[in-house]
Amino acid sequence: MKNLLILTILLCLYQVSKAQTFQFQLLFEDAIGNKDTLTIGYDSDGTEFIDPSFGEENIIGTPLDSLFDVRISDAFFNNGNATFHTKKQILPDSCSGSWFPVVSIDVKSKNWPVTATWDNLLFNFECVEGSVFTSCHP
Repeated sequence: MKNLLILTILLCLYQVSKAQTFQFQLLFEDAIGNKDTLTIGYDSDGTEFIDPSFGEENIIGTPLDSLFDVRISDAFFNNGNATFHTKKQILPDSCSGSWFPVVSIDVKSKNWPVTATWDNLLFNFECVEGSVFTSCHP
């Protein structure tokens, strides 16, 4: 009876737990070695806005670094007038439906070119293997 009660409690906790389904780091480096990092991910409860429950923080009031700064914003979708900047963005989970989430990445650099790298092995499962990094909206 005690084991059944513990199992029931664990199953209930499992049902209400909210865990990120996928996240990765996108690493940026300019021509002279300055580095910056963004965290991007997917979750069924994620949005294209600031979600404090995922540790996202709006840093739009923090001045950009004059040499090198990379941020996620919504400037592209608001005619250049961003309402937020962040270093972490958890988007809606594309595996839940056919919706295609988009994130805009803003790069400020005095020392071009800038390279972006990520762990390709993280994209070896069905829901994220179609993720695209592009300079224009697909």
